[in-house]
Amino acid sequence: MTSWAAKSGPAAECTSDFFGVAAQVVRVEPNGATLDKIGLDGKRRSIGLDGLICAGESLPLLVGGPVQKVELLVRGRKETLVPPQKFNSDHDLPAFLSQSLSYLSEMIQGGRLLKAAPDVPGPTAARGNANAAADPAAAMQIRPMRLLRELPRQKVAAGIKPLISWRDGAGPYVCRSVSEAGKVLSEVRIDKNASWCAMRLEAGASDQLNVVDARGQQETWNMRTVAWSDVPRPAWITAGSAKPAPADQTAWALWLWKSDDKAWRLQALGMLDEVSDRVWLAGYLRDSLLAEDESFAR
Repeated sequence: MTSWAAKSGPAAECTSDFFGVAAQVVRVEPNGATLDKIGLDGKRRSIGLDGLICAGESLPLLVGGPVQKVELLVRGRKETLVPPQKFNSDHDLPAFLSQSLSYLSEMIQGGRLLKAAPDVPGPTAARGNANAAADPAAAMQIRPMRLLRELPRQKVAAGIKPLISWRDGAGPYVCRSVSEAGKVLSEVRIDKNASWCAMRLEAGASDQLNVVDARGQQETWNMRTVAWSDVPRPAWITAGSAKPAPADQTAWALWLWKSDDKAWRLQALGMLDEVSDRVWLAGYLRDSLLAEDESFAR
């Protein structure tokens, strides 16, 4: 896939830059085909792989046209369209962006670090899913994804669903929130091809998050819940305030991830996931971190 580096600005065509993006084209069939999006002015503009759809724009697929299938990154998830389906953006632009946008632009070098939206790898991708499926007993010991290994006790603000992610093991998997006494407070069952989950916490009660594979092997993250006022924040987030606007939360989450204190990594991922359905860049950053993209790893 092509990089956005060749463009004058990855989201320059959209109002409010990154925050004005509603979706990105991540796959097109057949390869090399172009699509016509319809702008706010009613005019058609051609886009291809990695092309952006801005707030208020639409992307129709015509029966008998050259495009057979399109996959978009939208609202933090991949969506597939086939003719005669049409993507309509109902994306709203945030009202105040200057400081958050300035920070994000600096962190991603004006967009030069952004490539096509990544696929989060399956838990056995590194060794080949085919071998794992043929012989589950040969699967390697489950372990955290590299960016979530050897972390201190994690701190998670009330109301956030922290994300945990793993590699290897044998699916399907179960993610659990566990009390200090060892009681399972909540659990989420995960498909064998998934490598992450978002966990609902019981306020003040959860002491551990763990993932258990089909053989009973598990990996654990120690944690505790904290107040939002305890979460470190950059200068543009008002002290003492709770969760800000989604655009500001996106910038705050990346700032928190890149801080020296790794006790906030699950919090940062949870903040991105929470607003990924409203801020395209939040879903992009979440998937990039879960895919262990070195551009955002530190």
